[in-house]
Amino acid sequence: MKTIFHITTKESWNLALSSGSYKSEGGFIHCSLPHQILGIANFLFKQANDLLLLNIDQELLESEVKYEGDDEDKFPHVYGNIELDAVVSVHDFFQVNGVFVFPENFELIAQTLIRPAVMSDAAEITNVNLNAWKESYVGIISDKTLRDRHLYFARGVRGKKQSMKDKNNFGIVAETHLHGIVGISLGGKSRDIGPGNELYEHLGEICAFYLLEKYKGLGIGKKLLIHSLSALKKLGFNSAYCWVLCKNPTLQFYEHNGAKKTNHIKTCKIGEQELLEESMVWSQI
Repeated sequence: MKTIFHITTKESWNLALSSGSYKSEGGFIHCSLPHQILGIANFLFKQANDLLLLNIDQELLESEVKYEGDDEDKFPHVYGNIELDAVVSVHDFFQVNGVFVFPENFELIAQTLIRPAVMSDAAEITNVNLNAWKESYVGIISDKTLRDRHLYFARGVRGKKQSMKDKNNFGIVAETHLHGIVGISLGGKSRDIGPGNELYEHLGEICAFYLLEKYKGLGIGKKLLIHSLSALKKLGFNSAYCWVLCKNPTLQFYEHNGAKKTNHIKTCKIGEQELLEESMVWSQI
């Protein structure tokens, strides 16, 4: 996954939201790599206000991207429109003392890589899984169960390795240069089979989707989800689903990114608790 960026006005972005895509007004849409952004902004936009910085996942673009310009520092040019799904986050972009500065947490945004998981990632994936539980499920899952999760670390590593060996499954991670793996997504063929599960028999399933708290709200979760749905599509699925604890605020994240509640609720046992889960479905991926 390669991330590119485009500087635009709030007016132009609002027009894109209403029309369904960010349209090229000329032959191409000029974009930048992270190290090129401030130079372009301070050269071309010194008099501009109300600017936004679009964070674009190049792999999700349908239009061709050509790297053109100076031999030593070529710029990405998008020859066509930019689909809204390819814009994974939007950030206010402004000047401080007459000079443009990066948005807050820009380094995390620019340096996060979304890639397929490999077998050697199993321990880090398990660690993210355990830590994300401790961050996300306080007040939902008992403190004792959350404290005891680390006791199952070795079993978790074995389970992740076993899952990644199965050709019907996928594993994707979000990784930063400084902090390693910070987000995970695992899934594949539905685990829900048999009577009463007819809804899920032909759907791909996202079985585990976790992002550490520090990295939420930066567009990383959306990137991870889009690539997860793409992985399921490559496995031959046209629809997908996941189970979410009913009290988990992540329900809103999935809804915001195209999933619909099914009103199908089941009971799951975690530690000594019996909790309710609801399925969320993407009818077309």
